[in-house]
Amino acid sequence: MKLDQLFLNEAFSNYVVFLAGIFIGIVGWAIVNYLSRKKPQIIGVNKVTESSLLEIDRQIEKDIKVEYRGKSINSLYQTSFHIFNRGDVTIDNINLQIYIEDTNLSNNVIYYWVADQCDKQLKNASSLLKDGIEIKIDFLNPLKLYKEKIIVNIYSSQPLKTKDARGRGKGWGVEYFDQIKYREELDANLYLSSSGSWVNLIKGISGFLFIVIEGQGKTSRK
Repeated sequence: MKLDQLFLNEAFSNYVVFLAGIFIGIVGWAIVNYLSRKKPQIIGVNKVTESSLLEIDRQIEKDIKVEYRGKSINSLYQTSFHIFNRGDVTIDNINLQIYIEDTNLSNNVIYYWVADQCDKQLKNASSLLKDGIEIKIDFLNPLKLYKEKIIVNIYSSQPLKTKDARGRGKGWGVEYFDQIKYREELDANLYLSSSGSWVNLIKGISGFLFIVIEGQGKTSRK
């Protein structure tokens, strides 16, 4: 049977239509399943700033007396975090922990507080632990719908080295992202890519793409 006659054959045409129907059905099922999938509810914890609020030269620090909240200090650092709901529904009873690598945390941290985006301080929302700070939030509305976020400020006599943020509850988990570290790596790779060497250019672009991908999917251990 010739090729043109094969396509005109009724049995062959029915077979092709049958296979096409199965293929379209599978594709349609996959699309519907993808669009209707249940999205995970994620609480994002971003380290957004770390800065020195006070620096006294060592040559004159013995002649200057500075106190903050009743404690004598020669330096003061502020570390800030934003906590927000990346999902589509309100999450209740959030309990998470920001882990800090500091063997003397209780002496280093002078003060800390938790507030909403209007700087209204939330009472009984935080507590200092041996290895970090525990955050408790009654509820958190979705960021994209309510523009709601929680602000955590920590004031310490020495810089804080944040390790991670973890937490889990019914239907939600936590993702931690160090915006400071990401920006430093980005600047370093952009500098490397613009240094003039083709080898450095390739390395810089590769490094840039890596940290962009890593930054988008940085997930903490739950």
